[in-house]
Amino acid sequence: LWTRALAATLPPDRARALHAAALAAAGPAPPPRVVARHAAAAGDPARAAAALVALGDAAADRHRYAEAERHYSRALDCAPPPAVALRARAGRGRARYRLQRHAAAVADLAAAERAAAERGDERLAVGLLLERATALDWCQDRAGAAALAEAAWPRARALGDPRLVARAQLALGVARHRAERTGEALALLARAADGARACGDAETRAIALLVLAPALVYAGRDGDAEARFAEAIAACERAGDDFHLAAALTNRMVLWMKRGDPDAAAADLGRCMRIARRLGNPQLERGAAINLGELELWRGRFERARRLAEAARALQRQFVDGFASYEDALLLARIACARGEPGAAEHLAWIRARCDLAGAPPSIGVLLALVERADADRAAGRIDAAAWDALDRRAADAELLHERLEVLTTACATAAAVGAIACARRWLAAARALARDSQLWSARLTALASRLSPKETPRA
Repeated sequence: LWTRALAATLPPDRARALHAAALAAAGPAPPPRVVARHAAAAGDPARAAAALVALGDAAADRHRYAEAERHYSRALDCAPPPAVALRARAGRGRARYRLQRHAAAVADLAAAERAAAERGDERLAVGLLLERATALDWCQDRAGAAALAEAAWPRARALGDPRLVARAQLALGVARHRAERTGEALALLARAADGARACGDAETRAIALLVLAPALVYAGRDGDAEARFAEAIAACERAGDDFHLAAALTNRMVLWMKRGDPDAAAADLGRCMRIARRLGNPQLERGAAINLGELELWRGRFERARRLAEAARALQRQFVDGFASYEDALLLARIACARGEPGAAEHLAWIRARCDLAGAPPSIGVLLALVERADADRAAGRIDAAAWDALDRRAADAELLHERLEVLTTACATAAAVGAIACARRWLAAARALARDSQLWSARLTALASRLSPKETPRA
């Protein structure tokens, strides 16, 4: 600080000469950090910009995205030549969506993609198109991400670049996974993981594995899923890639939930939240809070579930409200229905007004219908048994994890609240048969059974 303050007092010509001397003293090939420090002040901003881009690339390779973003931004401040500006903008876009700056990331990547196309660099343009698809996926714009993945696939295949082909297969696989088209997702993600391994693209392989693994759970291949999760987590730990490590830990919840091991799920999600806070990434923290809140809802720990959902809601309002997402509001509505409390309709109205549900996957459609049905029946003071039975059948067709059990237990609680005890007992029996000896659901089922058990009348 003292050196910088002293330098600021020098006349411009004197300062320029001193910076040029410092640069010359560093030898014929000074390190990028020295060039970045002195070149612009010595009258060579283009050289400084190139050095700053090199520093940004090195920081990004070490997964230090905040540092990378600063270097790329400083490079662009130097008004660099078009080729250097393209590299800086592309790098900054890649760094920014990992820093929760989604709108800025999408804008940077789109601008870089246009510049690459104008230069006739099809390989770079397709790579940036795929990067933009990833950024949109993190923005919760599933339809936009899927459209870009579809557009990139034929172009990547025409180029014949193995890395681009693997990345395009990954983008398509993620889109199919989001749409709950599990069979298609499995094939694409497996090919992406294998292709990335063959061409030495470790990051693409790790991302493919951390999405492939939950798809394997949904397909009933728990053993394969466990191995893929372990490989993805180990790869992220070796690379120091905490961003994707947190995503893998969040995703592994589905394996533990399928196996009925809530303690293992809670441990992974707690670790994810600690990583997210260390990174300063509210989206990763929010995702873990939502998943942990859902876990606590299924365990019957409604107050803890509500606190986690409220924390996730606060993170969305403060940091990611520009990309409205329904998960936390829907979780709050589901908790209200499970507890028999008001508020579900308010959350549902917010979702309808703010979120694009056109591309919502089938399981989300089931949960939205559950909230609507429970809220309507409580308001009417009677149970629509036929509607609940139809929703149960729909949940059986769309189920990924425990959506059907949630339908049955919520139907039971709603029926009990309006005095339809026979219906409540029927749905409780169905839930018990489905859950069997699940540790995850035992407390909630026991509480419902206690609520429905006949009370003994004291003898006179």
